[in-house]
Amino acid sequence: IFLVRTCFEVSTGLPFGPELLGSVWPLWGLSVAYEVGLRMLLRCDGVTRRTGPLLAPIYFLGIVPTFYLLLFMRGGNVHDARSNYFLFPNTPDVSPFLPVEVMAQTVRRGSFSWRAFVKALPTTAMLAIFALMHVPINIPALAATVHVDYDLNHELKLHGVSNLASGLVGGLPNYLGYCNSVMYARCGGGGRAAGAALIVVEALSVAYGMRVV
Repeated sequence: IFLVRTCFEVSTGLPFGPELLGSVWPLWGLSVAYEVGLRMLLRCDGVTRRTGPLLAPIYFLGIVPTFYLLLFMRGGNVHDARSNYFLFPNTPDVSPFLPVEVMAQTVRRGSFSWRAFVKALPTTAMLAIFALMHVPINIPALAATVHVDYDLNHELKLHGVSNLASGLVGGLPNYLGYCNSVMYARCGGGGRAAGAALIVVEALSVAYGMRVV
């Protein structure tokens, strides 16, 4: 429930309520249509035989051009897509290191609000509990899906260190994307070089992705 509610609020920019629920049905329907299309293609032996493990990546890459094609065929434009929450709103040109800069200014000025700290405690505690729960659940499931061995203690230590490092620079908690990890493994991803390349791409997308979208 927490994940679904957060997803709806982030994608629309509206608080959870009747107005939000009335506006998410087109978004939900489009996502379901894309998911059904992928499932149907995965069941076609001829398609999977030609594309191999690259079917899912090719399909996901094709979502963007097909979305704009459908948008323009219906006589819409980018402004219409943004106003109906299909695209994120425009954001000001900000520094990719804004969280670190804000933290440095806050510490330097000594402007710490205990009221804001107390108000954010429930959400922070929920995120911490969720970060603790997802590792023992998702890691064994991912290992069973892609048929690899794992050391749960080692994974917990890595998640703890990465969360600590992220928190020190004002970042968000670490989370394992199960579906993305499965697709990455099934497409032949693996090794230190591929992992390093993925980290660089993810870092660039976090820093500059909103400007592109």
